[in-house]
Amino acid sequence: MPAHELAIQLRALLSELSQQLARLQVFLQQENQALASGELDRVSELAHQKELTTNAIELCEQQRRKLLDHYQLGYDVNSMAQLSRHLPRELVRELAGVWQRIATQGQQCKEQNEINGIVLAHQQRRALTTLRILRGQTTHAELYSARGNSLTDFDQHSLARI
Repeated sequence: MPAHELAIQLRALLSELSQQLARLQVFLQQENQALASGELDRVSELAHQKELTTNAIELCEQQRRKLLDHYQLGYDVNSMAQLSRHLPRELVRELAGVWQRIATQGQQCKEQNEINGIVLAHQQRRALTTLRILRGQTTHAELYSARGNSLTDFDQHSLARI
């Protein structure tokens, strides 16, 4: 396969990957808003959308790797440098620009996902504290497992008996 043909296919895959990452960013931002406003149904819906989008991102990455394997190139920056020796400069700049955008989008998605996780953990702690109060348990310092998870004794106490 000529380098130019590979570059065209790579450009299409990278463009699709960038579009999917942009979709994921939107879903993550919407999830943050839904978490902040307590819209649990919306959070659930967005989790499904995020899963579909993540699957599409993984498929793009598999196709990119398969394409590079076919051309006997690695997956790192060095492979792009090798490929760039056989391509016009404007195409190399375009591919590099798209790749940089993908790296930025990936980092932004990671950061937003971490923020959403923090918000969710905070809401979970508030809910557990409320349950503790409803059960008449005294508040005490939380214990943590080796993995950093909170250890609670909620499963041992019920709110009501039938």
